[in-house]
Amino acid sequence: MKRKKRVPEYYDFGTALLGIEVHHDLDADPFDDPPPEFLRNASTPPSTPLQDSKTYNKRKLRLTPPRSPHPEELPPLPLASPQTPRRSGPDATIPETPASDASVEYEAFDHLTPEGTAARRSLISHAKAMFTRQHRVFLFQVVLVGRFARLIRWDRSGAVVTQRFDYVADPRYLCEFMWRFSHMSDEQRGWDHSVSAASRKEAALFKNAVQELLSRSASSRKVPNAEQTLDDTGTFPIWKIRVASSATGAEIVLIVNRPFAGHYTLRGRSTRAYLAYDLADRRLVFFKDSYRDDDVPVLPEFSTYERLRAHGVPHVPAVIYGGDVLDSSGQPQATTTQTWATVEDAWRVTDLAFHRYIHHRIVQDIAYPLETARNERELMQAVHDALAAICAASEAGILHRDISAKNIMLTADGRGILNDWDHAGSEKESAPGIGTWAFMSIRLLDDPSRIHELVDDFEAVFWVLLFVALKRFAPPDTPFPASLFHQRARDKEGRSIGGAEKRTYISGAFFRHVGVGGDVLRSLIRDCGEPWLIFYMSFMPFSDPPPALLQTFAETAKSVASPSFWLEKFAAALAKLPEPESIPDASPGGVGLLQKQATSSSTKRTAADAGVDTCGNPLRRSKRLRTVARGRD
Repeated sequence: MKRKKRVPEYYDFGTALLGIEVHHDLDADPFDDPPPEFLRNASTPPSTPLQDSKTYNKRKLRLTPPRSPHPEELPPLPLASPQTPRRSGPDATIPETPASDASVEYEAFDHLTPEGTAARRSLISHAKAMFTRQHRVFLFQVVLVGRFARLIRWDRSGAVVTQRFDYVADPRYLCEFMWRFSHMSDEQRGWDHSVSAASRKEAALFKNAVQELLSRSASSRKVPNAEQTLDDTGTFPIWKIRVASSATGAEIVLIVNRPFAGHYTLRGRSTRAYLAYDLADRRLVFFKDSYRDDDVPVLPEFSTYERLRAHGVPHVPAVIYGGDVLDSSGQPQATTTQTWATVEDAWRVTDLAFHRYIHHRIVQDIAYPLETARNERELMQAVHDALAAICAASEAGILHRDISAKNIMLTADGRGILNDWDHAGSEKESAPGIGTWAFMSIRLLDDPSRIHELVDDFEAVFWVLLFVALKRFAPPDTPFPASLFHQRARDKEGRSIGGAEKRTYISGAFFRHVGVGGDVLRSLIRDCGEPWLIFYMSFMPFSDPPPALLQTFAETAKSVASPSFWLEKFAAALAKLPEPESIPDASPGGVGLLQKQATSSSTKRTAADAGVDTCGNPLRRSKRLRTVARGRD
């Protein structure tokens, strides 16, 4: 059998300490500097105080520290933050040098030559590759263009770029940077201190657990793309991660390899989803690694789960550990690029909005996509359970605000859970624009400035039901109406708006004769859609509406905002279907993917949990938080 040939790389993105880009042509400089006249009257640029070299942690160094004295302190280089170019195409030009005034706006920063554009894409691609394969808080890059150099610092908020300097004529800046970098600890170089390389024994335990899961997927529910979690390219190292609970401080030790899902972006939340092996419990769990936006009025996701648990909200994930990730000093791992966006305009040549992001983690039992529902009853039961969670959470003053087909999920036994509460908040918290576009309510799509309310979550549930029904239970060769869920337009202010096709759909004949599934599912879709038709008719202009119509509008508006209204519809539909058949255990033997046996630290699901007509069903809780020692060979 031939060995798979590995594609050579300039450096290993999975273990590289520093990003280095080399270009010989000056046209390949990714950025343009402000002209000298622009910065002539600027004050001293912001700087970070020097750290005594004696305080650096040399134990983790791979290089022998030089014996030369600490280099002399140099004046800090001007700094600038990149922005999206406002000019593109073959006619793009660099603006003329502005007048000698530090307050004048300097728009261009990206170098718009073909070589510069290609170099900039290379920078972004390589930084993204390192962030994806490693567990980093930030990253340094060195860009060499001919005899000139730039330094770049990336984090999840953006990048800070230095002014170009001639390292041949004056090598002090580059030499000092490299001297400092060689004396830094891994954490000071941007590595997450809670992550280390897994041992061979730990890696073998992880691989065996995942392979057993994959071997059983044919006869049980399947985690989408689960096969990707075992990297066959050799570019994703196997890591050992210590995850602490922000509630108790207790730790769990996980082994991970490659994320099976997520958003591999440089800026923003950058969510990565892993199948992780719990060394203490010897089972696979779901591990979510992301950065939460600290400038948006929402609770940290783990804090939301703690509130949901305290109020007894049913049908939410059994979260085991979670919270903000702390650095070695006990402070949250957070971005700093946004701090440079508030400095004096002369040093900031961008007007983009930068947010502060904080590293956040969640560990929970594995769940499965709603589209893996085995039959119509499972789909309807799962959506009902999600409604029960929405109902109970609203009584606790919490709105989910991001109902989608990906966030309503299934347990191994076919019950529904409402996942991903990272956008949750209350109606008092002003946070417009939150939600997944395909499932947002018509009124939120029509007015991006509207504040999310409970009724918007209920409407999103209807669109999820319709979406999955059309995906899973439509007759063969039936085209999926993608534009119904993804239609977009621009209003006069340039904002993205939508909802027009959704409004047309619920008022059309096709909706009343929707051809999906059996009679019960079709009837439920019609029964759930008609109230929304009447609800949106109430916003239409009527010259002289009769009192009976106005009363119907008022009653409908009250009904669609009532949790019991929707729960009763689903309970009535479920009562028309036979009881579900027993579902085989999806747990890999010996691994305990989703353990069914009760232990001393977990409770059994009660009989009342099988009910379908209440918001207060008992919720099976995860094992108690307990301290876990680091895994050993």
